[in-house]
Amino acid sequence: MSFKKLSTKFVLAVFFLLSGIEYGVIIPTLWPYLEELGACHSFYGLTFSAYCMSGLVMAMLFGAISDKVRKTKPLVTLAILCQVAGDVLYFIASSPEMVLGGRFLSGVGMGGGSVIYAMLAWTSSENDRTSSFSLAIALRNIGIVVGPGLNILLLHIDFHLGPYHIHLNNVAGFLMASLWTFNLLLMPCFYFDPQVRRPDGRNVKKECPDLPRINGKVTCTIPRGSSASSDDEREPLISESSDIQYRYKVKTSDSMQKDVSSLFYAFADQYLRDEIVVLLAIQFVQFFNQCGLESLVPPFAKDTFGWTIFHSSLLFMAASIVTVAVYVILMCIKSRVSDRSIVIIGLLLDICGVALLVAFVPRMKPHHNVGVNTIIFVIGFGLAMTGFPAVLIATAGLLSKLTSMSWQGRTQGVRRVVTNIGMIMGPLWSGSLMDNLYIMLAAMLALLLYVSVLGGLSSKRLYEGGNHFRRNSFFT
Repeated sequence: MSFKKLSTKFVLAVFFLLSGIEYGVIIPTLWPYLEELGACHSFYGLTFSAYCMSGLVMAMLFGAISDKVRKTKPLVTLAILCQVAGDVLYFIASSPEMVLGGRFLSGVGMGGGSVIYAMLAWTSSENDRTSSFSLAIALRNIGIVVGPGLNILLLHIDFHLGPYHIHLNNVAGFLMASLWTFNLLLMPCFYFDPQVRRPDGRNVKKECPDLPRINGKVTCTIPRGSSASSDDEREPLISESSDIQYRYKVKTSDSMQKDVSSLFYAFADQYLRDEIVVLLAIQFVQFFNQCGLESLVPPFAKDTFGWTIFHSSLLFMAASIVTVAVYVILMCIKSRVSDRSIVIIGLLLDICGVALLVAFVPRMKPHHNVGVNTIIFVIGFGLAMTGFPAVLIATAGLLSKLTSMSWQGRTQGVRRVVTNIGMIMGPLWSGSLMDNLYIMLAAMLALLLYVSVLGGLSSKRLYEGGNHFRRNSFFT
């Protein structure tokens, strides 16, 4: 392996690792920090969601730009810069609104993850794509394991940095600003954009824009003066290892680029298909439930079990260790188990975990029968967190396999938008219903059962090969 490939993989590994550390180190301390600054439960849910709100806006934008320019380095650099700025604003905050702004700005950087996932799709075969995504997601979850552990090590931090007081509740922002700055310094010398190759092995010099399909063919324009004939047909510029076959019909007119309606139909042809909608719905529900449960833990456990940051950090660290173990198992058995089977197993685990929480958590009384209640709560939370990575990996791989290679940036952008909506609504839902746990958790269970039924009805269409691409479209 060349130095450029090795160093680029190292920088990306650091990026995913730090994104996990940030998530793991912020969650246990966010509520105590906001409580210290005078915030309420509903503002806590809003701040928890702000990180995802900006990520939702930027994921599609980053994905669309990466599809056009096929350059990831400027976009990844911009994402890291936003992470640094957001974490600085977080640890110098003097009001809840500044904390909210810091999380919103950091979320812009999170949106850059869609660019990296698109690059992984461009540079991997269909058989290796799920494994590539699994490794990236596993690195993030390793970071989520490390994050709460760092909180435990930082329990006694208390010093001044100029006019700013760094202590347990805001040291997470200071730590992450320092780590993201390190990642930023690696970018100029150790990150190199990979070359996208044609099926014949030649480097792509000039790309055909992704425009609408007419009669089963993708049309694109050639600048006037080009020697291309109007009858030319060309092979796809991006190699697809699946059975999906495309022919690019070259047209001399540039009218298609201005036809917004045709572009809409091209987008709909990619994503408004039964199997794609179901996969996106499963992704939404998974992140809605995960972030809702994670935002529930610190305030609920503090009021009911008397937990501190130390105890919450231990729970998140244990859940993350289980998650990483699931990723390792999936990477080992991936060649023998289909993505559809993994989705089914993950959903069953999620349903069992949330059903246990629905049955017992609403009846738990503060500081009453703490030992038994704690065990039940941890088991339910752990089952839900165990099913989450299995579903996440399988659905991400299926989405990539069932959409065009030339639309991978947009695909990852759409996926990030859907997951970010779930990550926004989950904490808002939990934060607004802390006093009505039965409705909160019952809604999560109902959503899981609903997407499970949809997944079962659509299972025959979730083929991992490309031979079913473009069937069952909303417009066919």
